[in-house]
Amino acid sequence: MKEIEKDLGFCYKHPDIPASAECRECGAPICKSCTIHGPEGKGDFCSTTCRDSFYEYQQWLSENAPNPFEHRFSLWAWIKHLSTLFILLAIIWGALYVMTGELTPTAQFRSIFDLIRALF
Repeated sequence: MKEIEKDLGFCYKHPDIPASAECRECGAPICKSCTIHGPEGKGDFCSTTCRDSFYEYQQWLSENAPNPFEHRFSLWAWIKHLSTLFILLAIIWGALYVMTGELTPTAQFRSIFDLIRALF
């Protein structure tokens, strides 16, 4: 599959030379002679300031960003979730009792299925 080339315009330092990349930090169009490569060829930058700023931020992110895969056990959270579940089940059971007049879930569902069968 062919990669679509983006028209970058001209280098911001050399207005007569077409840009070959854009700065990964500030987005400025840059020519090949102005390009400063990041470590291991990761990213093109217009200046060492942009390069250093970008990698300082990446370092800060890796140290301070929350880990989405880090799980913590919280007894209080489990109690809240279980109590919510029991309340919802009680509401559903109460609604079925009002609809059918039956106390046991088996009888309630049997009555509901009989009502549904009567519709068809």
